[in-house]
Amino acid sequence: MKKINISGMHPPNLIKKERKIFAREIANYLDKKGNFKYGKNSNCPICNSFKIKFKFFKNGFKFVKCQKCNFVFANPRPTVDFLKKYYSEGATYKYMQNVILHRTAKFRIQIILKPKLEIVNRFFKKNKNKLLDVGCASGYFLDLASKVGWDCYGVEPSPNAIKFLKKNFPDIKVFNTTIEELELKAKFNVITCWEVVEHVLNPLEIFKKIYSLLNKKGTFVLSAPNSEGFDMLILKELADANTAPDHLNFFNPKAITFAFLKAGFKKVEVLTPGIFDLDKIVNAIKERKSQGLVDRFLLDLYENKYPEHDKFREKFISFLQENKWSGHMVVVGFK
Repeated sequence: MKKINISGMHPPNLIKKERKIFAREIANYLDKKGNFKYGKNSNCPICNSFKIKFKFFKNGFKFVKCQKCNFVFANPRPTVDFLKKYYSEGATYKYMQNVILHRTAKFRIQIILKPKLEIVNRFFKKNKNKLLDVGCASGYFLDLASKVGWDCYGVEPSPNAIKFLKKNFPDIKVFNTTIEELELKAKFNVITCWEVVEHVLNPLEIFKKIYSLLNKKGTFVLSAPNSEGFDMLILKELADANTAPDHLNFFNPKAITFAFLKAGFKKVEVLTPGIFDLDKIVNAIKERKSQGLVDRFLLDLYENKYPEHDKFREKFISFLQENKWSGHMVVVGFK
């Protein structure tokens, strides 16, 4: 299995600058004790259980796990007004949207978006119709889908992203709003939602809204971090995905299945590709210059110092896929 250079998605020089921007920005959101000051603590946003267990503290937030439905989330929960301002004016988000995403677009299209479109097409081999992409950003996925016959629509709250999309992909119909505020009578065969649900306050309400916008036999396809993925379990608070206030929600196969069924979906399928986990761990080892024995062993395997390297990598990825231990998952819900 070919090794993928993850720097194509996260160029080290751009990520280093993004981290500096975030460090300056997050400092403004913390009180004198280092706690996030624009929100309040909450029960589980999915099942409302008060039985939650502390996992770790990072950037002013407690990361906790619901003991009933397995959902992991950041506490306190930011206010609606804070999140609106954060995603409309925040320096970190603007840098990600306006710099990193555009400069890495070719890599993301080939390695991330095309495989996602293949998953969507797997369930609709012949009868392509209306597709809505929630949080469509600059429209790269919708452009790919339109080229293979989908009638594409997008929902995106960012004015800058909408401006880029309309200029570069004028045939795509897009709504400059959030899915929660979208008022639409049209129904869709497929609704997609790529790396969005981890950012929102009420994911269950979004799942219910998406369910209502699907045709009778519609399909919802989502991608999100997996809180029980190999890289997340190993790196814990050091994992790049474990950041708030941008990432507030961390599903896993059990939690996402519970939430989809609660929203009304009749059947749920969870896929975990597993292609980036080893790369992420190796990058973390390199960045922090760890000299542990296990770290050294992983680096040697990764850098092909043993003849078994390729076989190990292929089997390792297959192991993650089969056990749903990848740090990233794609979830398909059937109405």
